[in-house]
Amino acid sequence: MIKAFFTFFGLVFSTFPSEGLWVAEQVDPRSSEWVIHPTETNPQTLPQILRKTYQNEKKSRIRHIALGSLYQRADIQADVVENLERQERFKVAPPPFGKNNWDFPEKVEVQKLVADALLHSHFVKSLNDDLSAFRLRIVSVAMEKLYFTKDHNKVTWNAIVWLKVSEIKA
Repeated sequence: MIKAFFTFFGLVFSTFPSEGLWVAEQVDPRSSEWVIHPTETNPQTLPQILRKTYQNEKKSRIRHIALGSLYQRADIQADVVENLERQERFKVAPPPFGKNNWDFPEKVEVQKLVADALLHSHFVKSLNDDLSAFRLRIVSVAMEKLYFTKDHNKVTWNAIVWLKVSEIKA
């Protein structure tokens, strides 16, 4: 019970993406594609996951990194919201606020703004630092069910998010 609490505490309040948060799972046993995502069971650092994945199979390919609930971390929320609030489009016509209010007319445009903000966040930059040792880089963001809430003038974004990973060409 105590271990579960500290693992959860570490997932929610961890500051650095290189901390032991991750696990890699093969997409399909017949393929060489892998997905990395947060876990509470036997978490490892991103470099550990990458070494293990490529050590076992040289032709491995990391397809994406799923954020799970990590998007809720205060540092990620702050980076993205600060970036959004500097965008004229977001200032002039903010998206509607409300839980599960993900179907709004400008959602494609707003998703692009959130994706760009996330790509420029400290969190993604730190992940890219770890990935670069393996000639990998986060190149885009995929998301669905994006919605925003506002509580006491504090904007929070919510979504299912995947960071798409690609090989860096020489």
